[in-house]
Amino acid sequence: MSYRIPVILTLATVSAAAADIGFPAAVTGCRQAAPQGTLLSVELRERSGQVVYEGGLFDAAVTTNWNPRLNAATGALVRIDVDAPEASDVPGLQWILANLGAATIDFAGAIDAAASASTGSDLQKIQLDREEGILAFQLEYMDNSKLYVDAVTGGLIPHHGAGDDVEDTIGSVQFNACIAAAGAAIGDGWTAFASEAEDENGAANRVEVRFFETKGTGVRQVTVGADAMVLANVEYTPTAAQAARIAAIRSLLGTLNVGMGAAVDAAVAQYPGSTVHEAALKAEDGGLFWKVELITETMVELDAWIDASTPAFRFASAPVNANPSDLTEDGIIDGADLGQLLIMWGVANPLLDLDADGVVGGAELGALLTRWNGQ
Repeated sequence: MSYRIPVILTLATVSAAAADIGFPAAVTGCRQAAPQGTLLSVELRERSGQVVYEGGLFDAAVTTNWNPRLNAATGALVRIDVDAPEASDVPGLQWILANLGAATIDFAGAIDAAASASTGSDLQKIQLDREEGILAFQLEYMDNSKLYVDAVTGGLIPHHGAGDDVEDTIGSVQFNACIAAAGAAIGDGWTAFASEAEDENGAANRVEVRFFETKGTGVRQVTVGADAMVLANVEYTPTAAQAARIAAIRSLLGTLNVGMGAAVDAAVAQYPGSTVHEAALKAEDGGLFWKVELITETMVELDAWIDASTPAFRFASAPVNANPSDLTEDGIIDGADLGQLLIMWGVANPLLDLDADGVVGGAELGALLTRWNGQ
């Protein structure tokens, strides 16, 4: 959904503005100009030969739309237009306003989050939007490129095109067949808590399924080929952080009523035609949820969250993929990660084994040190 605000752009004129207050100042100025409305968009544009920032603000009932214009060079208020939103835009606007309370970042935060992935072109417009069920900031640049930032997590929502480097995925039917084969291979007494499609020779042709012993302490990974044939079944030693995550899940096992395959089906039902990269059981906010990472039919990458007590879709979010060297998953690679790696030295742990030689060692240490203090 993208609500419409008429656009009459002369990009050369807009780009050539000698002075510019910038989007953060424009956001403040638009809110001050129409404090009775909720700001949902700010755009840099030309109006009657003048470069202005134009805001889009709406009342709670979505019956009134205020469009303040600010001089782009000085920030001075030029005028405010007031009208009614187009009827076709109202449902989408109502959804955005109803979900706005969940946002954790504002316009400036979205601009910062997108900075590392932007093309370097100047920003032309930023607006709150509904993107594949996610409350998101859509950022449009002068070169016509777009980026999307999850307003709740602050993560980028990847939109992939031809030739992009994307996560390895396979169809949900094939993914679930691999999960079933892994479960049959490991037998009773184990709980599947994570799975991931992986590639070999450039094609996603296997699924790695991880289990913990339901009434014991064992942890195993079963690797299944795309033909549902078991390729490996190995026990491994979890790191302290991995063991803590398993313990958190174990403490809530009484609420687990939805298996991994059912969670995948529930996620794909929400986004028909999607392919699957990963399914992982998470202990969040006192409950258990399945996070199913998908690439939709339109090549949008997202995480679908499924209630593990009943196979119901809860919400979608931007994928937040931990760096493989961030063993504690706290967002930074530091001494805590180094300590865990050294404890695991020479031990089998497929999640840490970056060079696939069977054990944690020099290759993993080198990768961690290269990324020191990074994310």
